[in-house]
Amino acid sequence: MDQQYIYEPRVLRVDLATGTITREKKDAGWARKYLGGMGFGTRILWEELPPETAWNAPENELIFSLGALTGTTTCGSGLCCVNTIGPLTNGLCSAQTLGHWGSCLRRAGYDILIIQGKAQRWQYLFIGESAVELRPAEHLLGKDCWETEDALKEELGLPGRASSVACVGPAGENLVRFAGILNDKGHIAASNGPGCVMGDKKLKAIAIQRRDVEVAVADPLALDRAKEAWFQNANETTASGRSKTSGVRYVGTLGSLNMMNMAHLLPVKNYTETGFPACGNFNRDQLEKDERFRWVRTACWACPWNHCHSLEILEGKYKGMTGDEPEYEGMSAMSALIGNFDDTAGGLALSITIDRLGMDLKEGGFLLAMVYELYEEGILTKEELGGIEMDWGSCDAGIALLHKVARREGIGDILAGGVKRAAEAIGRGAPDRGVYTKQGFAPHIHDQRAQWSRLPGFGMSDYGSNLMNPVEGFVDKENFGIEKPAKAFDLEEITDHYVRIACHRPVDDSTGVCMFYTQADWRCVVDTLNAVTGWDMTVEEAKRFGYRMVSLMRCLNLRNGLRAHDYGVSKRMMSPPKAGQWSPPIADEATVQEMFRRIGAGLGWKPETARPTGETLRGLDLADVAEEMEGLDLAKVDQAVRKA
Repeated sequence: MDQQYIYEPRVLRVDLATGTITREKKDAGWARKYLGGMGFGTRILWEELPPETAWNAPENELIFSLGALTGTTTCGSGLCCVNTIGPLTNGLCSAQTLGHWGSCLRRAGYDILIIQGKAQRWQYLFIGESAVELRPAEHLLGKDCWETEDALKEELGLPGRASSVACVGPAGENLVRFAGILNDKGHIAASNGPGCVMGDKKLKAIAIQRRDVEVAVADPLALDRAKEAWFQNANETTASGRSKTSGVRYVGTLGSLNMMNMAHLLPVKNYTETGFPACGNFNRDQLEKDERFRWVRTACWACPWNHCHSLEILEGKYKGMTGDEPEYEGMSAMSALIGNFDDTAGGLALSITIDRLGMDLKEGGFLLAMVYELYEEGILTKEELGGIEMDWGSCDAGIALLHKVARREGIGDILAGGVKRAAEAIGRGAPDRGVYTKQGFAPHIHDQRAQWSRLPGFGMSDYGSNLMNPVEGFVDKENFGIEKPAKAFDLEEITDHYVRIACHRPVDDSTGVCMFYTQADWRCVVDTLNAVTGWDMTVEEAKRFGYRMVSLMRCLNLRNGLRAHDYGVSKRMMSPPKAGQWSPPIADEATVQEMFRRIGAGLGWKPETARPTGETLRGLDLADVAEEMEGLDLAKVDQAVRKA
């Protein structure tokens, strides 16, 4: 091992208000404590933002942070985390994206990119081989995400893999609260609306010139051994079906539609029904046989698995539409969720549309589903919808409505607030029909009622996505002491397992590696981290980091105005279906809150406030956070937030 190598994250800081571009470093101790990705971004927001910072305040920062493994030869190591105060919750946004953009940023010489301030005019940032500069972007306005990438690559003379572009589409330009940041034509950081923040700052895109340089590592030979062991373990885990990576190696997540339907996890007609008999037609194995569609593999950085593809519709009324292969959630949203039981081409066209406009498909999917239901019940009329007839399963109607939302036209101005805000604005019973969390974001495109642990997974989340992957299928005796899966509706087992593995997701989102690989044995993960950084990290240290982040995220949100009563799930997520093949046991409000209470207690949080105790924070090496929280006047914060 090269004893001279020290992992010190390099920071590129861009102030859009002044045009100033500076460079700095974080020290090695800070890097090990906060690991990367989510860890880096959350800690920087804690250190640099004042309490009650609004998502659209000039002080809010947009932070792109990599893991220690991003851009190395480790399989799946293209991950970048986008961190900010998000517009759906006015709390932490920490959204992940893959592709090649993160590896390009790392090879350009940076581990963290901090965007601060607001520009007076639209700009894009170019990170070139010899210079970093802000350039005018007015000529890019109105272009969708794919068009923006093509235009910039042509303008820069850096086609194909010679550059990588992250950008916002019309949704980000028009401050749709669930706008995402799309990179490499198919990968999007979307949860909690980071694209809306980027649009508010008038930053259209970030283009990076690709550099063919190796990422420095502490011990290249040890890395070769560790990453190979990790890859083999991930393959074995996938083949055995021991984790949620099962099948991704071969057919991507779109190949799991049938499996999710059989597990009763496929959401049908906005949770009003269960069961999707036509599911097989939308599964990837059938879609790939359909001669109307062309599929081309477009792998992420350093990933050998047969997961990501671009697609083109070759025939019919959607002929010529090109986009990214939808994940399971995209196809789930644009088929069963919206009542589309037979139009596979229409489902693909909807998925392409929402991506290219630059919107989160989770929020957009549940938003569409709610509107279809409200239209069926006469709560929303054709006139209110600007002439659109939102009959269940009409893909053309869905496409038309998405364009209205992206440009805030007519009813789209209300819907641009996301499911929760739109439901509240519409009224007339809409809040009872919306699928959302009390914090303000829609969950993943599953029927969360089929596994109770999904309810606290989203209802307790502090960063706009799922705090913990479902615990029902989790088994790991060696690292987490879990010998068998928790039963789907067993309150005691679910909460016990949840506390044991609440540390998992922060590590997934901080190493710089795709979560489908981090589901492997964590001993492989830490061995690889150590080979790259020169550390001697253990699994226990990695777990401690995960718990540190769970409590730090909660403190950041408490400081920004969220309270215990702001966490939970909407009425629809605790309501039985009206029809279908299966009726799940329903967790009522009391059951959900009891799950929250038990999990919070297990994490060392005060039961009445869901606030990490000073003892908990100091035990996680967050003494400075404990001191600030103890001196913070939460009533004053509440008053400032209400005023804002």
